[in-house]
Amino acid sequence: MISPPQTNAEQKTSSPKSWWSTAGALLQAAIWFGIVTGVVEGTSLLFFQSINSERWGLMVHVSEPIIWISIVVDVLFFSVLALPIALAARHIHRETALTMAAFLFTLSLIYDWLTLTERLGARSCVLLAIGIAVAFGRWVAVHPNRTLNLYRRSLPSLVAIAVLAFSGIEGGRWLAERRAVSRLPLAASDSPNVLIIVVDTLRADHLASYGYSRVTSPNLDSMAREGILFENAISPSSWTLPSHASLLTGRYPFDHGVDKVVPRPLSWDGPKLGNYPTLGEAMQRLGYRTGAFSANRIYFSANLGFTQGFMHFEDYFHSVSDMFVRTLIGREFVRHFMYRKWRSNPNRLLRRIGVTSFMDRDEEGAAGYLGPFSLRKRAGVVNQEVLNWIDRDSTRPFFAFLNYFDVHNPYGHPDFDVHSPTGGPNAESVGDLQSRIDRYDDGIQYADDYLGRLLHQLKKRGLDRKTFIVITSDHGESLWQHRLATHGKALYRELLHVPLVFWYSDHLPAGWRVPTMVTTASIPATILELVGVDAGQTFPAQTLVPLWKGPRGGFNEQPVLAELSTEEFPDKILDRDAHKFVMTSFDGPIKSLLTSDWHLILHKNLGDQLYSWRDDRDESKNLINTRAGRIAEQGLIPELQNLLTGLATGISRPQVAPMNVVQSNILAVPGKASRMANPKQRLNDYFRIQENGGDRISIQVRAREPKSAIFDPIVSIEDGRGNLLESCRNPGDDGIPPPGVPDPTPGAFDDLCVNHYVDHTTKTTSSLEILIPGSTSSTTELLIRVTDWNAGLGPGRDYQISVDVDRELAGNVK
Repeated sequence: MISPPQTNAEQKTSSPKSWWSTAGALLQAAIWFGIVTGVVEGTSLLFFQSINSERWGLMVHVSEPIIWISIVVDVLFFSVLALPIALAARHIHRETALTMAAFLFTLSLIYDWLTLTERLGARSCVLLAIGIAVAFGRWVAVHPNRTLNLYRRSLPSLVAIAVLAFSGIEGGRWLAERRAVSRLPLAASDSPNVLIIVVDTLRADHLASYGYSRVTSPNLDSMAREGILFENAISPSSWTLPSHASLLTGRYPFDHGVDKVVPRPLSWDGPKLGNYPTLGEAMQRLGYRTGAFSANRIYFSANLGFTQGFMHFEDYFHSVSDMFVRTLIGREFVRHFMYRKWRSNPNRLLRRIGVTSFMDRDEEGAAGYLGPFSLRKRAGVVNQEVLNWIDRDSTRPFFAFLNYFDVHNPYGHPDFDVHSPTGGPNAESVGDLQSRIDRYDDGIQYADDYLGRLLHQLKKRGLDRKTFIVITSDHGESLWQHRLATHGKALYRELLHVPLVFWYSDHLPAGWRVPTMVTTASIPATILELVGVDAGQTFPAQTLVPLWKGPRGGFNEQPVLAELSTEEFPDKILDRDAHKFVMTSFDGPIKSLLTSDWHLILHKNLGDQLYSWRDDRDESKNLINTRAGRIAEQGLIPELQNLLTGLATGISRPQVAPMNVVQSNILAVPGKASRMANPKQRLNDYFRIQENGGDRISIQVRAREPKSAIFDPIVSIEDGRGNLLESCRNPGDDGIPPPGVPDPTPGAFDDLCVNHYVDHTTKTTSSLEILIPGSTSSTTELLIRVTDWNAGLGPGRDYQISVDVDRELAGNVK
């Protein structure tokens, strides 16, 4: 029996069987597009993260798991897009439904891929995507069966790729850790666990144990009373990346060279920390499991090489929300739908269902703020991560390194109310200093609370008496001192003075306070000695153990160094105008030297500052041009040169003897063969000059390659005992622009005989003019010392030295 032909009205309504077939085809298409889009999206997020690394501090970062995460999110997204089309398929032709889906899916796919490049505006991406989607939709309308066959035949392979991406990435990490643990040597039976907790951005003077009027940190203060507190611990830098590298390598930034972002996100094995051994690697050799847990996923992450020495590293993707917002769809969702005031009605609703709980507010109080610090990972999450990891294996001691990020800007604990007495992030309170300080202190209280909770959990597991704990910070915070809001732009004391507490129940003297100036770069050597190992040359910063144990004088007190490289990408919001008023890294690199009495800050382009920090805690009186200041600087500059050449940090190298006489237009090459034999040694060349008293000599040291900025010379003139002279004119400080401090007596021979300032045309030249001391009838012998500001770049580069305009000499020193 032949069925009568269907009417037009009957054709518009599909049978249940036909509808299920159409819905299944749409679901296949959604999964197909989701996997294809996700694979390209995840890989591209990694690739363009590297390509756009100059914007590292402004980006939302990812690592390899983003590939399978993008696949999952995109499959769900395309399935949601398919749902209304599937519902409409009851009333439209199957071919029409497939064509609509092809258009919508292609539009989303192309927009996704074009947006990933960050090279086109949103409007351009939409227009291009519409054009391609229309073309593909027309093709599908003509070839519906071929389209369905394409989906059906290739989908199993795509699913296999998705499964392989997940199992390869997650399974590979799990297997790598298992293999690393199995290869560990047997640890000593009395080996303590070691736990380092870095409270990011915590300045010491906001803790009661350091004299603060508020009780912001009762748990930390209690540990300080039961352990050892260092009153003057100094961070090697005022921002996270170089400071963390120093905490793990035991070296200053000039040595390890980790002061710029050099990402390699497509590699499982990230960049090395200056190719130096790390504390984690040393602990593994002692049989320790090693793990790191980071809440600062911008500058302490696996992408930047911090996996070196850690078998286990947790940074991104701690929650479903964090996974979602790191995908492109998540970023677009936040940008278009969640950027609202925290107390707005949309965000009230979203908070009730938990959608915005993972997002922070910006300085204006907007939720869904998708900046680098918006994806807050709180201390409670870090605690749970490390406890889960500790619980996996109780047969071996552990070394765990934690970063808490709750004190960092934007300030405040996660539940503060904008109308609370401490002030929320509303427009009226942003510029209010006291409100800012209140919120900063709120963050300290929050982090300290979770420090107490972590200690409680260790005690429940019976680990509290078996664990040596170090609590410190990577840097401080300005809080509008010196016209700065945050950190990383200068090297004032409030940015460098950090807490340092050692706690080990029944093993360390209780209530011991150490007033000596120390660097946190000494932590690796100290930990190794406490677990019974001599650090030797592995970690050159000396151990702190003699400061509470051992003979008097066992600790060689030295000036402490801190460093900043040039800030190439100034903050466009906070601190954007600070360089107009104070010397910041916007205008060049900075070095800082602290002693028990003095704080010398040297700006490469804008001159020096000197503060008597004990008498001037706010560092508001620059003494550099006073008589007392010049005397102090006279002793500090050679100390800086010794540090940069490795003579004060234990790096093995013989000092080059002052054997080269500059006279009669002849320049001998100093120790070239011996220096080249040791690639780790620093540039530290001496030249003799012999002239009559009263003679005026001009000295200039420059890179041999005029356009090279690799070699930035520091040239100084010393007497035979290594003391700087005061009979020089320093052309570099005559015309320093504001906010630098120029020489108040330009052209006069009353400067210290040292110059680290650069010629702004070549950036590789250092010049001095000296009036030879002594009588005109006698010959005076002096030493020209040449070192390098960029000591961490390895052996000294080829350079030229000129002495007197009439006797210009050139020598290939390297």
